[in-house]
Amino acid sequence: ARRGRPATSPTHPAGKVPLPAGQPREWYETHNRRLKAMRLAIALLDSGVYTPERATDRRIHSVAARIG
Repeated sequence: ARRGRPATSPTHPAGKVPLPAGQPREWYETHNRRLKAMRLAIALLDSGVYTPERATDRRIHSVAARIG
């Protein structure tokens, strides 16, 4: 049996965990950029973009506008 966080379904994302205190501002900015990039990558995959050739600027911008 696997230990750790239980698996979640796409309709029920895992709960948010507070960020660690005491990190430099740059760390938080980098962390947020990585999260945003991950959300964008997941949204592109969900919309059927599986290769970089299909990820046109127009599609990336439209998906980014949809997810915020």
